[in-house]
Amino acid sequence: MSSRIASLEESFDVRQSDGNSRSATLTPTDRKGLVCAERIVNLGEEIRRGAEHASTRPCAWISHGAGLVRFPLGATHPRRLEYGSAKAIYRINGVFSVTEVNKAAIQPGNVFKDNLALLPGIDGIERIDLVDGQGAVVASIENQPGKQGSVAVYHYLREAFGTLDARAAEHGLAVFAEHTADARNRPGAHPNVDRLLEIAAGAPALRIDVIAAA
Repeated sequence: MSSRIASLEESFDVRQSDGNSRSATLTPTDRKGLVCAERIVNLGEEIRRGAEHASTRPCAWISHGAGLVRFPLGATHPRRLEYGSAKAIYRINGVFSVTEVNKAAIQPGNVFKDNLALLPGIDGIERIDLVDGQGAVVASIENQPGKQGSVAVYHYLREAFGTLDARAAEHGLAVFAEHTADARNRPGAHPNVDRLLEIAAGAPALRIDVIAAA
């Protein structure tokens, strides 16, 4: 028990016991606190190791149950989450973000075309309309060459999140993968990614309307 306390003292840089004591006796409540503290240290170490391992590529940790499940994002075919609501910590080009994901959400990888292959089809969709809180259409994305990837992403975000709020925008940025990094470096080059960046940063949420083809 003394060695466990000494380890935590070193991790937190806090003195918890008399250095002259050779042993320690804990109450049941203290024992529970010790277990929780050790779990925090272990999770922090897991995140640190994962961040070092993935210093040049995206990675994610998903909170599930009492711990974290780490998903490598470099796989050719990213996995789809099959359990309920969870929190994801995304690391994209050195930027960390935290978002919740739904049962229908995919686990994005770092290649957009691979993520695109996991999204619902867009056959029968004419365009996507984005509507503000006053009911005005502030942007439209036509289902035509050059924009079909964005149509697929926004359609998917509506299916997975219902509305385009900060939570959905963060996830959408992960889905756009390498295009998100390019949009950060070249504002205006990817307007449909720029919009997600703005909403993730605090701009008002938008309603996503899917307009069916006639």
